[in-house]
Amino acid sequence: MPDTKPTTADDRPTFGKDFGLGWVGFVHSGSRLSEAIAYLTRRDKQGGPTITHAFVVTGPDECVEANLPAGVVVTRLSEDYLGRDDRRVVFRKPAGLTEEAGARIAARAKAQVGAKFDYGSFAAEGVADTFVGHFFDFVFDGTPKEILAQTLHQRGRFVCNDLVTYCLRAEPRYRDQKSVALPPGNLSPQALFEDDELFERPA
Repeated sequence: MPDTKPTTADDRPTFGKDFGLGWVGFVHSGSRLSEAIAYLTRRDKQGGPTITHAFVVTGPDECVEANLPAGVVVTRLSEDYLGRDDRRVVFRKPAGLTEEAGARIAARAKAQVGAKFDYGSFAAEGVADTFVGHFFDFVFDGTPKEILAQTLHQRGRFVCNDLVTYCLRAEPRYRDQKSVALPPGNLSPQALFEDDELFERPA
């Protein structure tokens, strides 16, 4: 797994070499919200970096992401991610991604700009990742988490990882992958990052 040491100017990823259209960026910012997400989703961590946010690459210096509280926005990578020495972005390429599919995924993400943040799915994931949530989910074989997510999800709204899976789901190659097929509110950014069947493994 890639490490999480801060990025320096000499080792910042470059478009076309280290990432491209339709790739997914993963990050852990160290903010209070990010630390809270990391704590709640710690059971999804299998090794490697801690991940609390995900976005879709839509251009050489651009990504589309679902942020709290703004919703789905366009962000400059050089300002918010690659130009900062206090965080490292880990990019993962969906397995077998072609240039054409990458362009479609990027266009799908851009089409959602302006959508509101899904507070319902955010709350469902938070409750499900508590000790009590895990206990009942284990006892009832995953049913409580599914019901909670289905009940609270706000249609047409997104949290970061659900935006990513929404954009991938329209591609036949990815729609049946476990992470992509899960309903909104059932997946954490960490679990998405850990899906080695959905993404190509680092060289």
